[in-house]
Amino acid sequence: MDRTADSGKSRGGGVCVMVNNSWCNNANVVTLACSCSPNLELLALKLRPFYLPREFTSVIINTVYIPPQANMDTALWELHEALTQFQAQHRDTALIVVGDFNSANLKRAVPNLYQHVTVPTRGNRTLDHNESCLERHYQPVRISGTTVERVDSFRYLGVHISQDLSWSRHTNSLAKKAHQHLYHLRRLRDFRLPSKVLRNFYTYTIESILTGNITVWFGNSTMQDRQALQRVVHSAECITHLELPDLQTIYYKRCQTKARRIVKDPTDPNNKLFSLMRSGKRFRSLKTKTQRLKRSFFPQAIQALNQGN
Repeated sequence: MDRTADSGKSRGGGVCVMVNNSWCNNANVVTLACSCSPNLELLALKLRPFYLPREFTSVIINTVYIPPQANMDTALWELHEALTQFQAQHRDTALIVVGDFNSANLKRAVPNLYQHVTVPTRGNRTLDHNESCLERHYQPVRISGTTVERVDSFRYLGVHISQDLSWSRHTNSLAKKAHQHLYHLRRLRDFRLPSKVLRNFYTYTIESILTGNITVWFGNSTMQDRQALQRVVHSAECITHLELPDLQTIYYKRCQTKARRIVKDPTDPNNKLFSLMRSGKRFRSLKTKTQRLKRSFFPQAIQALNQGN
């Protein structure tokens, strides 16, 4: 929102909101209010992101700027009127107010909002605000008094775990690393080494990279991720002129092997998840309400065991 003639400014002015397309695309963004006066600059957007708690139907983000020379009482009154109207018309919406209020006290206009920024942002003053109707949200996680840093993804035991529990980052890392080792496989072929040597190099080097901890991530990986990894296998087949096992087959075999190990060990805490049906031949499937759980290890392992029987 750029400045208008009503703002009384010859330069500067205006506020903006940047919306990440991976969180909410343009089709789900609606402009509710857009005003630029000498006392208040306001841009209100109603968004319907891809992931939202069930108690909310949408999110209204109000970006506010109150100039230092503004009439604070008038600015707060205009803001109060706008926010009250939004709350009345959209009762199931999460209301968020962000911006720079300078010396204005937002609590005078909307006392039921809670400030989430608790540290100084400019010198020793907190001028940038992020307030919403959610009282105990956005609190930092602390362990033994130390704040835990929040990151988009981290690597643990060789597996990249993303914040949204997707595996694209991990599979991209595997595909890139495996592609680098295809060069060495080509060199071995150029030296005319036996097929057995080529197969062993692929199995112990490239395949071990592609299938590391495969029971953790393969079930919930997307089709694009699997195709990217399978292309590496296909490239290795073209280099060696051998038929190599596909990743889906390896995944099911690994699930069967790990599941049999759990079934044989009564002290394993997951042993109780594998219960035989009355026939004594098949295992009882787990009840799953989401596709993420259905494609996770234990439901897939039970399915693999039943197919192997």
